[in-house]
Amino acid sequence: MNRSFRSALLLVALVLACSVTGVIDVRGTSAAGSPGHATYRYLVGAGFTELGQVCDLGVPCPDEAMASNGDTIEMSGEGTLRLPHSVSGGGSFLHKDSAGNVLQVGIWTAKKLLSFESLGPGTGTPSTWEGGRALIQIRLAADEGGIEANAILEVGCELPGNPPGIIEGVTLKVVDGLDFNQAVEPRATLFINLGTADGQAD
Repeated sequence: MNRSFRSALLLVALVLACSVTGVIDVRGTSAAGSPGHATYRYLVGAGFTELGQVCDLGVPCPDEAMASNGDTIEMSGEGTLRLPHSVSGGGSFLHKDSAGNVLQVGIWTAKKLLSFESLGPGTGTPSTWEGGRALIQIRLAADEGGIEANAILEVGCELPGNPPGIIEGVTLKVVDGLDFNQAVEPRATLFINLGTADGQAD
């Protein structure tokens, strides 16, 4: 996230007196060893948090990625991850060519959670906010022409204080199609830890 946003989050932390929680890995187990199957909300260039809309927190929306031929795809939406393998949600997409002409617009639907890695809470962010990386199998459906395709959506969020190396945005690999593997960063993404299946937050 950009420097001004990080400063704003640090200020929020002082006001809210946020605590730090354990790191959840792909099996839904905290770094401290607490069992449970964690549930997360994931936000992709859209959605509300306790501090307002994610797009109003200082990072641009919608999320965008570029293919090697210059085509771009804009993604927005939200949903729920239930570890270890369940996912729901979806949103909209906009595909443009390198000249900015709209080629397709439509919706996407989450089908399968392929993997999730949590980086844990950030420094100065609400304790339920976590950085991380999710790979989600999705289905794209264009508004016109009935064109549909499967794709792999990568959602990355790096909060202040998280280890570096995670993208701050999205990439999209369309099966038998374009690979939008160049994330336009930073873009608004977030994972919100809703706790474990037994109702106990990690």
